[in-house]
Amino acid sequence: SFLFIKGDGNPKFSIRDVGQMYIWDIVFFTGGIFFLIRKRQASAQWWIIPLWLLIGIIPAATARETPHALRIETTLPTFQILTAYGFVAFLDWAKAQNLKLKTYNLFPGRVCYIVTAKLSILLPFIFYVLLFGNFTYFAHSYFVHYSREFSGEWQYGYKESINYVKSVENKYDYIQISTVLGRPYIYYLFYNKTSPDYFRKTTVTKRDIFGFVDVLVYGKYLFPQDFNYQTNNNKKILYINSSNSVPGGAKVIKRFFLLNGKEVLVAYTI
Repeated sequence: SFLFIKGDGNPKFSIRDVGQMYIWDIVFFTGGIFFLIRKRQASAQWWIIPLWLLIGIIPAATARETPHALRIETTLPTFQILTAYGFVAFLDWAKAQNLKLKTYNLFPGRVCYIVTAKLSILLPFIFYVLLFGNFTYFAHSYFVHYSREFSGEWQYGYKESINYVKSVENKYDYIQISTVLGRPYIYYLFYNKTSPDYFRKTTVTKRDIFGFVDVLVYGKYLFPQDFNYQTNNNKKILYINSSNSVPGGAKVIKRFFLLNGKEVLVAYTI
């Protein structure tokens, strides 16, 4: 399923419609493994490929979220080499056969054409057609459907909300931004083109138990884990929160949507 059917469970590393490899690669990938082992006496270094594959997979297998396409990225050339080797071995085999496919006239008296074709030409042609079809399906899914279905996986909505915040932030003393979509501070730094020096002077950070640094504040932007509406102190605060976390009685100012039309963020005041 991971290699040929659905791919990585994380949509950031897979379009979830096809595997990490084309489905037609199954034949050549397994064939490459078979021929590598069968012809191992032809090369004293045949073991490098399986060892490379093993060394790349074992560390990733000990982590969470396995299998994980990004964590086994160092093994990518081994899959390509084995598939290419299997394909070349297949072409060599097809050429060596020099066979012909025949069609027989099963309906005497009717017009019927007898077509012959060399196996060495016909089979590669069939696989090239399958490859083109597989690639076309992948490209269509990626360019037409993927962005619409999985824009939320890429924190879509931050840019739009930040552009809005930039246009109205002078009206407020503070901006509180939810961390529900990830780590919003980095998006605010990027889209606002914030000076690193200003960031270092105004930031408040906290390190979690895993060693990751959480930015709680920089400038007038606050990034709390949970909003505390009791500490406003008569300050004018704009809230940017997930759509399902907006409290009752809030004055909604603007809504932000994913590419599939689902509401993802809301700007409001209390």
